[in-house]
Amino acid sequence: MGVEHKVHAAVFEAIQKGGKRLTDKNDMADFVATQGVNKDDFLKTFDSFAVKGKIAQYKELAKKYEVTGVPTMIVNGKYRFDLGSAGGPEKTLQVADQLIDKERAAAKAAK
Repeated sequence: MGVEHKVHAAVFEAIQKGGKRLTDKNDMADFVATQGVNKDDFLKTFDSFAVKGKIAQYKELAKKYEVTGVPTMIVNGKYRFDLGSAGGPEKTLQVADQLIDKERAAAKAAK
């Protein structure tokens, strides 16, 4: 739909700071309508084959990697970690960088 720029910050604020639960497509449609998105267009897009396919794909990946919350990071399909297991928000990117460097070195050594 190309409206991410319109709604991203508002959705984040509503969920993370406002405690709003946008778990149902109709709740989502009602909310994005308050941000200037046409509700009928949103519902049509949400129910499209392409979106349903992406949702199914992401659900399968979340199941495969045992993602139970956000943010969760997966590095090269091998390492899964979140803020808690990384030692907090400050260390999360450090852990990601270390694991990425480790995987790059392993890939380079395998060549």
